[in-house]
Amino acid sequence: MKKITDFLSLVEEKKLVELIHNAEQETTGEIRLHVEMKCPGDPLARAQAIFVKLGMHQTERQNGILIYIAFGDHKAAVYGDQGIASKVVKTFWDDELERLLSHFKEGSYFIGIQQIITEISSELKVLFPLIGSAAESNSKANPDELSNEISRGMEDA
Repeated sequence: MKKITDFLSLVEEKKLVELIHNAEQETTGEIRLHVEMKCPGDPLARAQAIFVKLGMHQTERQNGILIYIAFGDHKAAVYGDQGIASKVVKTFWDDELERLLSHFKEGSYFIGIQQIITEISSELKVLFPLIGSAAESNSKANPDELSNEISRGMEDA
């Protein structure tokens, strides 16, 4: 049985966590990445369930986004909370997912995930920018409401 480390090295995982952390320094939005080997059923429904399990629905501005990947089943989904879902164009999620999966088909897992985090953070910066001066952009003005660590399915914990 394959493990997630067969798809992403520990160095790549660390870079993705850092990318999420840096992206969140310029927006009030929250990004999480959840990876597991198997997806029981529909990936979007699974992403929504994990979104709730991780408490992402409890952010103040309802602008959290979960990138869900089930490597073993070759499934993925992007799920955004109400605050962001109501503001992005309807094709945003599908376009992002399509780009991610095109990288995966080429075996470029890290590049695909890196790109989707970058593109989502760009959208968050526009829709949910930090307000006030750089001096106000501290942890009180921009609380990091959620962990930036990659969450994993039970079989990968």
